[in-house]
Amino acid sequence: MTPSRARSIGVPAEALERYAASRSGSSHCVLGLRFSQDRTSGDARLVALERHLGRAARVVRIPSGDESTDGTPKGGHSVLTKGVREDPPNRAFAEREAMFAFLSERLAPAEG
Repeated sequence: MTPSRARSIGVPAEALERYAASRSGSSHCVLGLRFSQDRTSGDARLVALERHLGRAARVVRIPSGDESTDGTPKGGHSVLTKGVREDPPNRAFAEREAMFAFLSERLAPAEG
């Protein structure tokens, strides 16, 4: 994979920056999760989100491998599915639950 493709999130930088400017003062609207030692999905995309969206993005790097204090393995890849142990307490489980809450809040039908 080329470096530019590795950091691409599929949206032009200018559009991300306009969106971030329109959200000035608001809470984050984009949430990115990644295991810190995931070799399959590098950190470049999260760095791009942080650079272009600033405070509009919340980026979470979950410690894995020798950086983990709760046993998250080095080979962890999928934060939302099989990469997370179901035996809390562990950081990956908590962050996945926070992602579900984030999505539920933003995708729930409007009342009334």
